[in-house]
Amino acid sequence: MKDTTLGVASDHAAKGEGYATFYLGLRHDETEEAVARLLEVKPERSRDRTVIRPIGHLMPEHRWTDWRVSQTTAVDVAHEMAVAVANYGLPYLESLVQDRDAFLADAKVSGGAGPARSCRVAVLLAMAGRGREALDWSEERRKEAEAGTGPWAAPVLAWTSRFGTWLAQNDSLPG
Repeated sequence: MKDTTLGVASDHAAKGEGYATFYLGLRHDETEEAVARLLEVKPERSRDRTVIRPIGHLMPEHRWTDWRVSQTTAVDVAHEMAVAVANYGLPYLESLVQDRDAFLADAKVSGGAGPARSCRVAVLLAMAGRGREALDWSEERRKEAEAGTGPWAAPVLAWTSRFGTWLAQNDSLPG
């Protein structure tokens, strides 16, 4: 893992204040480059994260958390957010870096919906030396896409059709 990101989002609020939350994520460059190739899209190095979670889901309440930010609360909110990163964010990121299975499990549930997430899991399985499991995952996603009519059916069918060839060309992936 080379890249760690802290992103902030704010909802609409009254003039002079906002509601902010943030996400923590890790990017595994080789995975994201493979996903971009399989999806035939341009890699977005500043946005694509292999795993990503909102901070509130890492905290004991395990729910969406945002902070009200205004001139009078900004310093306290900044402190609370820094404490949340130190107490929950950094341990989360460290656990992902140290445990490949935890990283893979988190990739299955993070990073939004759609073809990138399902493709990302297949690539991670392959990179973990679990090629058969990667092919099975890809096949399951293909069958789901064939049965569905949602907006992601076509891109999922496209990446799954290319996956076997990609895997064969990358048979020396690290385990």
